[in-house]
Amino acid sequence: MAPGRGGRSLSLSIRNIIIKLHKAGISPVKICKTLQDKHQFKTTRQSVRRFIIRFETTGCVHDKRKPRRPEHTKVRRIHMQFINMWMAQNPVMTAANIQGRLEKQCGIQLSKEYVCMLRRKLNWTPKHMKYGQLISHKNVKHRLDWCLDQLISKDSFRDVIYVDESTVEMCSSGRLFFHRHGSNMDRLPAKAPKPKHSYKVNVWGGISHRGRTSICIFSGIMDSEIYQKILEDNLLPFATANYPDGFRLYQDNDRNISLKYRLLIRSLM
Repeated sequence: MAPGRGGRSLSLSIRNIIIKLHKAGISPVKICKTLQDKHQFKTTRQSVRRFIIRFETTGCVHDKRKPRRPEHTKVRRIHMQFINMWMAQNPVMTAANIQGRLEKQCGIQLSKEYVCMLRRKLNWTPKHMKYGQLISHKNVKHRLDWCLDQLISKDSFRDVIYVDESTVEMCSSGRLFFHRHGSNMDRLPAKAPKPKHSYKVNVWGGISHRGRTSICIFSGIMDSEIYQKILEDNLLPFATANYPDGFRLYQDNDRNISLKYRLLIRSLM
C-alpha cells in the first residue's frame, strides 16, 4: 500500500474515500483535511495526488504487484559444480554469462546479484590482471623444446650475458593533482597538459652471473654502427674483465643470439 505521513499506508477504505471525494471535485489538499478531521487519518497531499494519478492510469485501487523474484532454492550442488567448471575454463566469465548459461543449460533463472554471491561462495574473487605478451602457437612449441633441452643438459647459464634495451619517455604521466583550498591552486584543471610527441631516450644494459655491464643512454634509432659502438664501449670491457674464458650473449630472449653475433663480437675484439 502507498505510505502516508509517518510511514502509514493507505488502507482500502481510505482509498475508496479518496476516490469518492476526488470524483466530487475536491482537491487533494481538502481531501487531506477531510481525512484528518472526519477519519483521524494523517497523510500528505503528495501521497493523495500520486494515488489519484495511479488510479486514473490503471483503474485499480490496489498497488501494482512487484515482480516475483527468482526462486534461489532451485540452486543445487550440480549447479555449483557447473559454475566452478565454467570459471575454471574461462576465468574472465562475467555474471551475466553464467546467468545465461544456467538458464539455457539448466533451466533455472537467477539474478546477477545472486550469481555473484554464488561465485564468491565458491571462493572466486576478482583481481586485476597484469599485461602479458601474447605468444604464437609456433613459438610456444619452440620455447617448450628449448626449455626441455636446458633441463636435459642442466645448463646453469653462468657464462651468459643478458642484454636488452628499453625506451624511456621523458614526460610526467602522473594522474594525481594536489591542490590547496583558499590558494591559487584551489581550482582543479579540466585536463593536464601532455605533449603529443614527448622526448624519448633509449637505455641499453646487460646483466650476468658475474655482474652487470655499464649502462648506455642514447637517442634516435639504433642501427648497425650504433650497436657496434655500444658493444665496443660497454660490453667488451666487461666481458674481457669478467669472462676471459668466453661467454654467450643473449638478447630479447633469442636463443640463437650467440650464433648471430659471434662474428660481430670477434671482429670487435
